[in-house]
Amino acid sequence: MPEEKDHLSNEVAVGGSLSIKGVELGSLSAGARSRTASSIDRLVGAAVDVGSAYLEGVARRRRAKDLVQTELVQAEGKAAIALAFGDPQFGERLANRFLADQARKQVNREAVADSAIEHLQEADDPGVDNGAIDEDWMNLFEAGAEKASSDHLRDLWGRVLAGEIRTPGSFSLSTIRFISELDAKIAKTFELYVSKRISDDNIIKPNEIVNDVLEDLVFLEACGLLQGALGNIGKEFAKGEDGDYFYIPMDNYLLRIKSKRTKLRLNVIYITRIGSEIASILPPVNPVDSLTAIGESFLNVSIESIISEVQKKNADGSILMRKIKVLKHEEVGP
Repeated sequence: MPEEKDHLSNEVAVGGSLSIKGVELGSLSAGARSRTASSIDRLVGAAVDVGSAYLEGVARRRRAKDLVQTELVQAEGKAAIALAFGDPQFGERLANRFLADQARKQVNREAVADSAIEHLQEADDPGVDNGAIDEDWMNLFEAGAEKASSDHLRDLWGRVLAGEIRTPGSFSLSTIRFISELDAKIAKTFELYVSKRISDDNIIKPNEIVNDVLEDLVFLEACGLLQGALGNIGKEFAKGEDGDYFYIPMDNYLLRIKSKRTKLRLNVIYITRIGSEIASILPPVNPVDSLTAIGESFLNVSIESIISEVQKKNADGSILMRKIKVLKHEEVGP
């Protein structure tokens, strides 16, 4: 006879509305709601309310069983230690330290769960249902999340979980292992440079790589977050069909550059796969800022450089644009 799995994650209904700690998450897809319930239950326990007496009964039965097992383990452990060392107080001290350690881990897990719930409410769910979150992934995630004692790292883990709930497979095991060893220096240095990224996989290479900039980039490359910091990697741009301007689009914005050159080359540094996955959970880059950085890189070879917002794309291929920022204006004679 197969073993009965008394776990809330296996009993969660995928339909209807789901609330976690009183926060409604009805906007999530059915698959995402199920993944939310199971993952939060893994981290916190007793925090999921799916509005079903049956499911709550399942949760109560599971908690009662776990409580009995925990008490037995603690009692047996104390007896074994007292027998081995002949000192019941040693067992008591060890048990107290164990409970304090578990309490710290629980506080960290719940803080990560709270962060994940907040980030799940920030954007509409894409509705992608890729099944359940991988068990090995969740085990590794939980081990890392329970060690996150700073607000910064708790928020980072929360963003990761929210992203994985929306689209399972978004974060590789390698990235989870990396984040579990991430310290404040690596995180802050990476965020500083990746905030200047111009796509998911590259950032603009600084004009001068010396002193602190050199040290930072070499450090991030050694950590496995960037690649080619000291190389000669570049992105080339060709003129548009009109033959007069270079057009560089980003989201709903367009950088238009007029130059005497036939090609423009922008030196870049690649973001690795791990770096890209971590960057995906950081605050998004403002496309106007990114286009501004690109335009400023070409100011010495440009005649005119303007950023516009695309208002409408007509059926004939023409585009209605609204000028929002002038980086360099063509000098017109009298």
